[in-house]
This record gives sequence, structure tokens and C-alpha cells, in this order.
Amino acid sequence: MRYIISLLIVVVAISCKSGNEKPTQKVVKPTKENWIEANRIVAEKENELIISFIKRRKDWNMLKTGLGVYYEVYKKGSGSKIHVGEKITLRYSLILLDGTVIKEKSDRNVVTVEVGAGEMVRGLDKTVLIMNRGDKARVIIPSGMGYGATGNRKDIPPRAALFYDIEIGM
Repeated sequence: MRYIISLLIVVVAISCKSGNEKPTQKVVKPTKENWIEANRIVAEKENELIISFIKRRKDWNMLKTGLGVYYEVYKKGSGSKIHVGEKITLRYSLILLDGTVIKEKSDRNVVTVEVGAGEMVRGLDKTVLIMNRGDKARVIIPSGMGYGATGNRKDIPPRAALFYDIEIGM
């Protein structure tokens, strides 16, 4: 009987602890594998958003590159194939997938850039290499091939996929 009474006293004492103790939280340090998995999930969600954006445009027939960039040449040019190191002239519009217009296609939005020199976002820099001078194309660039997790701190938000409508000069 003494044993049972002693056991009850211990149980009551444990259950009557003051409620001031903070619950212990297990701290999980991020690992390389955690980051890879998190980025994979974000990329999958972004790809679903891009596919949804494309499907809403019934007449688009876009192809996907190995880098995850979607493109469609909707008017074939008569010029030569584009190579790294060449200068090209681009007239373009830039729109976010939510419809926000960043730049409208006009004579003011014409740039001359060297292909492969990092003067364009990576996705566009790689995609023009499969095109010809004079081509007109639609290009959708996932954030990882665009402005990434930070955006450009002005008008491109973090993790934004980009829609370009481009004309490559002759």
C-alpha cells in the first residue's frame, strides 16, 4: 500500500508542475537534401502554373527545352541560325504570368545583346540559340532561369516566371 501511495504522490507531483516551462522545440537544421526537395516542390508548382497559362491559350503549340523553358516560334524568319558570341537585336514584351505587363513591345524596347555573354536572363540567352534571325517567338522562362528567388528588386517579384514575346532582328 505504501508503494501505491508513493507512486500516486510522484504522479501528482509531476502533473502539478507549473505551466511556466516552455515546451521544448526540436531544431531542424536545413540540409542540402532539404533544400533540394524544397526547390523541387517549388519548381513543380511553378511548372503547373506555366502549363495552366499555356492551356488557356488554345492556339499555342509550345515546346519545352531541357532547361524547362517553353517556346514557340510563331513566325519563322529567313535569317541564319544564331550562335554564341553573335550580337542580336531583340524587340520584346515582358509580362508576368498573372498578366502584369512589365514592358510592352515597342520601338523603345529594343536591345542589342551578345548571345552567351550574360546580357539576357539565362533562359532567354539559351533559347535564342535554337532560333534564327527574323524569328518571332513566345518564350516562357521559369524563375530559376530568369530572375530567381529574389526577382530584380524593382518590377520582377521573387520566383516569377516570365513570358516574353520576342522578335529577333535580321
